[in-house]
Amino acid sequence: MDYHSILCFLIYILVGETHFGKVYFSNLSKGDNVEFLGRETELRDIKEKLGSEQFEALLIYGRRRVGKSELVKEAIKESGLDSIIYICLQDILSENIKNLSNAVTSFFHDEFVQLNDLDSFLKYVFKKSESQKFILFIDEYPYLAKKCRFFSTLIQKYADHEW
Repeated sequence: MDYHSILCFLIYILVGETHFGKVYFSNLSKGDNVEFLGRETELRDIKEKLGSEQFEALLIYGRRRVGKSELVKEAIKESGLDSIIYICLQDILSENIKNLSNAVTSFFHDEFVQLNDLDSFLKYVFKKSESQKFILFIDEYPYLAKKCRFFSTLIQKYADHEW
C-alpha cells in the first residue's frame, strides 16, 4: 500500500445506541455553504458503508485536489451520524497524536483523559465504540502514516482482535 497516495482515511465504528447529528471538527472550518455537485455513485457507495451494521474501514485514495475529502464530508453530513473530523498536519508525530487525541476526547467530553500514544488512542476509540455509534474521519492520513509506520498495523490489530 502506497501511503503517499492515500489522502483520506475513514474509520467508521458502529455499535450500540446512536445520537445522530453531532459533528466535531478539529482544525477545520465547517464550510456549511459549500454546494456539493456530482459523484453520486461514489457518494452512494460511501453512504452504504456508513449504514452497515458492522465495523467498516474505508480507504479513499487518488490524485490531489479532486474532491476526495469533500466527498467523504458530504457523505457524513447526509448520514446525520455523530462524527469527528480531523485533518493531520505535516508536523511532528507527537503534535498529531496530541491534536487527534484532543479532538476525540473533546467529542466525548472527556477533557481530563490524556492519550499519549497511538495505541492508547486506539484503545480509547474502540472502547467508546462499544457504547456509541460514531464516525472518525482522519484526513491527510499519509502525514500520520509517514511519521508512524505502524499506525495502520495498530488499526488492523484492533479491528481483527478487539471486534
